[in-house]
Amino acid sequence: MMRPEDVSVWLHWAVSPASALRLLLLPVLLAVPTHFLLQAYLPPAQRTWTLDLAYLGLEGWSWSGLPLNPFTPFFTLSHPAPCPPPGAPFSAAPTDKWTSRGGQLYIKGPLDLALLAWTIVVTSYLRLVFTLHIFPWIGRRAG
Repeated sequence: MMRPEDVSVWLHWAVSPASALRLLLLPVLLAVPTHFLLQAYLPPAQRTWTLDLAYLGLEGWSWSGLPLNPFTPFFTLSHPAPCPPPGAPFSAAPTDKWTSRGGQLYIKGPLDLALLAWTIVVTSYLRLVFTLHIFPWIGRRAG
């Protein structure tokens, strides 16, 4: 079995539950104070930002309501599908049905890598805890 001392510094979190827990809690401990600071010091209209896609040649397409907290992408999907302008030629019927019932569509984007990285650390931490602590305890109890 590989010991945590034998692993590279960059991958120590993959074999040590304590290191994985530190990486797991880091975005949480940074996101919560940032959230409350934004709530306290910014009016509601300034707590989100809008990305206009006119520079890509998509006139009228924009994302609105993106969170201002820089740590939110670690916990949520970050790229809602832009709302098409009224009368857009490729406005699909399933999208209209979905959004009319209150659903939100998402597309892939670069901030999804933060969610993916955090999810990898969470599952690695759970794997380590179960493998090193819970399953041996169950094995000793079961005989």
